Amino acid sequence: MRKFIAEYVKNCAECNRYKPNNQKPAGLLRTPIYAQRFETLAIDLFGPLPETPTGKKWIFLIEDTSTKWVELFALEDATAQNCAKFLIEVFLRYGLPRRLISDNGT
Repeated sequence: MRKFIAEYVKNCAECNRYKPNNQKPAGLLRTPIYAQRFETLAIDLFGPLPETPTGKKWIFLIEDTSTKWVELFALEDATAQNCAKFLIEVFLRYGLPRRLISDNGT
């Protein structure tokens, strides 16, 4: 009898549709923290923002994930060349990171 009931409940469409979910809810997405400073950098681009008197509309952000050090750069245009120029500046100051985290422009 127990086997029959278990099989019936397993194949019942309504039972499966309204069955409570026993999985834990997904937690917040966390950036892994690395031990060495400037081992991993996270980059992001904010904008367009209201234009400044010097014509800047974008903010390019570079963050060290282990120390939470942040560098901000104001940009006129959000182009790959402008972002690369500031990345090279940071790389020359602090060295090359092992990882570079980006949201790929989304």
